Amino acid sequence: MVNPVSTPPKPTFTLTTRDGLQLGLCDDAVTSLPLTDRQLALPSAFGGFLVRDVATDSDFFSFENGTCPELGLELNVQFKSEADHLTLTGRVTDTTGRDRAVTLMFALPLDASGS
Repeated sequence: MVNPVSTPPKPTFTLTTRDGLQLGLCDDAVTSLPLTDRQLALPSAFGGFLVRDVATDSDFFSFENGTCPELGLELNVQFKSEADHLTLTGRVTDTTGRDRAVTLMFALPLDASGS
C-alpha cells in the first residue's frame, strides 16, 4: 500500500525539457517537479509508478528498485527528455507465472494551490 512521504528523497537524476520543465526522480519515484521558479510537487505525496491487481481488487502499491514484491511484478522503464515533453516507456513483467490483469499508473504529486 502506498503511504504519503514525509520528506521526499533527493533526486538521483533529473529530466529537463527546453521549455523549463524538470522531473526529479529517485528509484522511479517523483521527488521534484519544478517549472521555472515554482516547485509543483507536493513533498508529502507519493509520485511515480503505482500498480494494483484488478482480479484481487488489491490496493495500489509502488515499485522499489523496479520490483513490487506485494504483487509479484517487475517494472523496467526508460525516461527520455524531449524538447517540449518527457517520454516514459517500459514493460511490466509478472514474476508469479500467472496470467494477470493489472492497472498501472504514473502519479504526479502536483500542488495546485494558488494556481
